[in-house]
Amino acid sequence: MPPGEERWRAIAPIAGLPQWSPDGDKLLYQESPFDAWALNVSEERSVLPEDVPELLIRLSTPIAELKWFAGSQHVLFLQQDILQLLEIDPRDGHRIDTLTSTNRGQNSVFPVAEGAEVYIVARRDNQDALLRLLLRIPEDR
Repeated sequence: MPPGEERWRAIAPIAGLPQWSPDGDKLLYQESPFDAWALNVSEERSVLPEDVPELLIRLSTPIAELKWFAGSQHVLFLQQDILQLLEIDPRDGHRIDTLTSTNRGQNSVFPVAEGAEVYIVARRDNQDALLRLLLRIPEDR
């Protein structure tokens, strides 16, 4: 093993679209277009064990626009043209809520204000329209 190599540890064989959570304690990534993974790197109060990759979801259709949502405890993604909200807490299974359909719009999702608001481009009246979703989640435990 080359010098310095011993400090590096492989977490995933493939890690596409990696992104840090708003709190900076978790990493979200995909090993394929059909799954989503999270890794807790430092949050002590997390529902995810530290340094153990957690499979959040695996689908038969591609997952698009994977993004962190408010409080770093939820993830947004598009499944075809449906905007979904995924809870990362594995204790009762990773709960998924359907939020809206883009009706085959441009499929662009933009969480802002640390995820308190979500903007999405959706097809309405045969045109792409910008929609604003105000979502509320309970405060972190």
